[in-house]
Amino acid sequence: MGQSDRKHSQYRNKAKYFRIMYRILTGKYGPLDPQINAFDPEGTIERMPKYIPCGRSADWYKEQAEKYERLLQEQRELDQTLRDMTWKTEYERMTRQDRLAKLHAHATRRAMIQGMLNEWQAKVIPYELRMARNAIAYEGLPPIERMVREHVDAMGDPTAIIEILQERLQELAEEQQWMVDHL
Repeated sequence: MGQSDRKHSQYRNKAKYFRIMYRILTGKYGPLDPQINAFDPEGTIERMPKYIPCGRSADWYKEQAEKYERLLQEQRELDQTLRDMTWKTEYERMTRQDRLAKLHAHATRRAMIQGMLNEWQAKVIPYELRMARNAIAYEGLPPIERMVREHVDAMGDPTAIIEILQERLQELAEEQQWMVDHL
């Protein structure tokens, strides 16, 4: 898996830097962009790694970013398939007792994640109320200060974590069903 992790990092970094170059050349970034210094975009270009060539068209950078994003996705799918095959082969070689123990551990993990999901879902309504109050409080602020405060507020949004936990629960449910079918 070490080789695979290096490929993931390589594809992710190249896609990120090509995407940054594209955004600089097209002006698609805001004053609070964490990857581009809005006051010195040329300085951002100068700090790019040497393997990102300069002087190409914006469309070329976009094509390269999409190419490496596609390669990264293919690598992830390949790794996931390999992990699934390895895990299923190990499971099929286990004794019935070991399979039952594994199934129990799996159910425990699933219950723990469900508990975490419930906790995060309980944070949604207070977050939305806080955002509504803040929107009213920010009405008289200058635009840049309002943008900064809204950006900071958005970092506390629980919806991304909820989506991740829901996806993981779905994966665990599918795995658990497969385990029961092959018991």
